[in-house]
Amino acid sequence: MATANPQRGYVLGLTAYIIWGLFPLYFKALQSVPAMEIIVHRVLWSALFGGLLLFVWKHPGWRRELRDNPRRLAVLA
Repeated sequence: MATANPQRGYVLGLTAYIIWGLFPLYFKALQSVPAMEIIVHRVLWSALFGGLLLFVWKHPGWRRELRDNPRRLAVLA
């Protein structure tokens, strides 16, 4: 088991606290954007990035595995 590093914990905790505190500014900036546009962007960019990861991944036979097991394909969808 790795030894505890309290300083790293403090930095990570402070970073999480700052990010959480900045969320209202993020949502305020998105206030003028329609919800459907945000959803479409999230779906398209997620599909693009996920597809890119699948093609870069060096696992032999992953296409066959998805074709033969529709349940795994459903998980990716």
